[in-house]
Amino acid sequence: MANFLNSILDKVKGKQTSIESNGHQVLRGDMQTYLVQQFRMDPMEVANLRYVARQESVGTSSFYVRVFNPDQVRAQNITVRKYRDLDSYPELVLFYGRLNKGKVGYLKKHFVPSARH
Repeated sequence: MANFLNSILDKVKGKQTSIESNGHQVLRGDMQTYLVQQFRMDPMEVANLRYVARQESVGTSSFYVRVFNPDQVRAQNITVRKYRDLDSYPELVLFYGRLNKGKVGYLKKHFVPSARH
């Protein structure tokens, strides 16, 4: 199973550093591996996800990230270029987390509380 997973991840790693014209990025290889291993996600589904990031504070190498599905964003006719673009659409954020010095610090599943009636 591990070899199968690694072969699929190797196939999508060529995309890992591309920044798309609209500003969001393809998940890096370590982020993909983290989601597959920690959340048992399908590697092909993970390969389709994108993220946006913002620096934690000036002068640091830590970034906050939000992971989303670009197909869901397109379906709602929303443009996501920056981290803050998802502030008004929390239901589109699948995972959030932090990158520390270029490595995954953590990624957590994002839950949006349902409105009570």
